[in-house]
Amino acid sequence: MNKITITDGNVIYNFLIDKCKCLLGNNSIEKHKIKQLIKLYFNPVKSEYRTENNLKPKILIDGKELNNKSTFYIEISDKYSLNEECKLGSKSILLKYFERKLEDYSYFDTINTIDILFQSLIEELNEEDSFKLEFDSLSSKILLKILKPYFALEEQMDEYDLSLEDLIIQQIRIIKYIQEKDHTIEKYFIYVDSKIISKQIINELNSLKNSIILINDTIWKEQYELKDIVLVEDTILDCADFDLMYGYFGENNGELLTLKEVNNKIMKYIKHFYKGNRIDLINDINKHFL
Repeated sequence: MNKITITDGNVIYNFLIDKCKCLLGNNSIEKHKIKQLIKLYFNPVKSEYRTENNLKPKILIDGKELNNKSTFYIEISDKYSLNEECKLGSKSILLKYFERKLEDYSYFDTINTIDILFQSLIEELNEEDSFKLEFDSLSSKILLKILKPYFALEEQMDEYDLSLEDLIIQQIRIIKYIQEKDHTIEKYFIYVDSKIISKQIINELNSLKNSIILINDTIWKEQYELKDIVLVEDTILDCADFDLMYGYFGENNGELLTLKEVNNKIMKYIKHFYKGNRIDLINDINKHFL
């Protein structure tokens, strides 16, 4: 496991991580601080407050600062708009997706043919005309300005036709394609902020390569191993830090517990308090509030 440190010089968060780490708990204020530090590290902007208080965000892996220029930071979120993504704005991950796709050698002959046809059109338009036209050779950037993507399975669909789970999965699959095609990016830092974290979403996340993934969740899933959980409440406890966990919970009524007993104790707690019971609304109201 690697040790990831997120800090601004004032607050410090340390987690042990393989690939995915779940920030499990209800302390949304602390989770927001963590997320803000990450965003600020990858999109550094200055403020008088941070300058005066000497606050500078850093992310370190095993004590070595993460290179934010060769690391691609992405947020996977409920707020993702597929309709906006299809406009291919400068911050769109779909734009990077199509840039990588158009770099595929299998499309070069077709692009060259289109380029020749455009050049031919310009020559015809310039015949016996005082106003001449120029045409720059086609590039992926020029092509993407005239292409209009849309999402379709069997039929054209937009974000209003997809479930929340589908929207999250589509974001992950876009990232996965970019990873397969873009070898200039050394590492991906991904923050997942969704009310839905299903088994399929976790499986899709685990299929990503060269990634550090933080998942914001409030409900325990069977796919989460104890070592992949950070409990974020009034105290922040990294369940992968077995020495720390044993220091807190290694004794019960004067008897020393084994490491396995400590782990079972913590997991029993997690399963009980973060199980996310489904509310049977009509039956519960009738049963308890007559």
